[in-house]
Amino acid sequence: MATPLEQLNGAYEATMKAEGQAFFRRLGEYLGLLHQNRRIGRVVKALSAEVQEAERKYADEDEELVREFVVLRDKLVELAPEAGEDADAEYPGQREPFGPAEADHCREWSWTLANFDAIAAGREEKILEEREGDRSRSRALGEILNAKVYNLQYPDDPNRKTRPDLDDLRTRLNHLRDRQRAAQLRVEAVFESTGRIALLNLEHVMSHAAPREPRPEAPLGSDEHTVWINEVFAEGISGFAYLRELMRPSEFRGSLEPKATEAIERIEGKCRDALERLNPPLRRRLEERRFLPAWGDFTRNEKIGIVGAALTGLSIVAAVVIALTAAA
Repeated sequence: MATPLEQLNGAYEATMKAEGQAFFRRLGEYLGLLHQNRRIGRVVKALSAEVQEAERKYADEDEELVREFVVLRDKLVELAPEAGEDADAEYPGQREPFGPAEADHCREWSWTLANFDAIAAGREEKILEEREGDRSRSRALGEILNAKVYNLQYPDDPNRKTRPDLDDLRTRLNHLRDRQRAAQLRVEAVFESTGRIALLNLEHVMSHAAPREPRPEAPLGSDEHTVWINEVFAEGISGFAYLRELMRPSEFRGSLEPKATEAIERIEGKCRDALERLNPPLRRRLEERRFLPAWGDFTRNEKIGIVGAALTGLSIVAAVVIALTAAA
């Protein structure tokens, strides 16, 4: 019977050798192996635990940075009261999908101190968008303050500074933003070294290979309807809709258009890259553990056999001890 390491390597090689529909089917089998094989599953959980610990540390750093950004925000308003004129700007609310006017209004509000305060306080009525995979509050607060200070110092000409009195504040702000960026890069490094980013990407891609659930019975403009519309729109732009079509039996679909083929080839290329980044950390951990099997790695029959062998060994030892004692 193949060892977990051999199964992992076999599934990896079979996937990388396949193309088109066969590649994505093999990829699904590879990802399934990560959960079906107990020993491989333990490795995945161990690597996931490392990521969770890194995220916990990042969350603690984020909280500390938020407090320090709030101090700078108050200092900015003290030095330049006009910077706080939008602190009471009304939250624009949920915007309708594809509404350019609403989108522009939300974009403008997202750079106000009203949004800064909402993010800092952790309120629901805020706009906190993801940047480069990061949704930390401190990152968003730093961006808002940076825009505020820049617009005050260089209102008309990027080569002519009008508020040198804000230089010390900008220096402190840059230092905080550097700290936030360093913290973000540290957690990203853990994600990459454990293969976590690659695994999440692959699972996300394969989630689009299954049939899509029907449109929810929700009124137009509701949160449920908006989420569904946004997902369909994002799926169309990314090309994942073609992946769902590819995975249908060839007898039930027509030939794919050149645009669909191009999108699928692009997705397959990204998946190959992700798989190349995911397999090495899993393989390394399995290599480290292959000489140290845990009790839970054995099947029920194997456990019974081990216990039986141990009891037999004890019986033999006991018999030898009794014989030696009698001889003495």
